[in-house]
Amino acid sequence: MGSGAENEAFAARLKELKERSGLSYGQLAKRLHLSTSTLHRYCNGDWCECSLQ
Repeated sequence: MGSGAENEAFAARLKELKERSGLSYGQLAKRLHLSTSTLHRYCNGDWCECSLQ
């Protein structure tokens, strides 16, 4: 992933997308081809780069 600022900006855009869409985390995750828990973590800014090393 990118820098902390980039991650925060991405999280903010995902939150905005979720709010504007009116979809649940599960519905939006399905449309984005993500698991619900992954989408929720991303929206909260929780990133794990351990698998990217």
